[in-house]
Amino acid sequence: MGFKVNPAYASYLTTHVRIYVGPLEFEAEYKTACGEIPVWYMAGTGGNQVLVPRDLRAAVVVTRMAYKLRGTSIQTVEMLEKYILAALPCAKN
Repeated sequence: MGFKVNPAYASYLTTHVRIYVGPLEFEAEYKTACGEIPVWYMAGTGGNQVLVPRDLRAAVVVTRMAYKLRGTSIQTVEMLEKYILAALPCAKN
């Protein structure tokens, strides 16, 4: 899985924000009942994650209190794919 900053977000930061906040938003593909879908996401300490499926009108926010524990990011991805994303409808083409 490669990481890259959403170009629209990077453009906004360089033209509207006068402080450097770093690359906060990444791209990846997550498994769903409809196949793999492209998403933008932000991940934080302890398994916290904000996920925006690019083709769906949805956002998912997961907050956890598992700081300083190993494997929390992987657990969050597994939970998202198995329960949350599996329940969302497929995008309309």
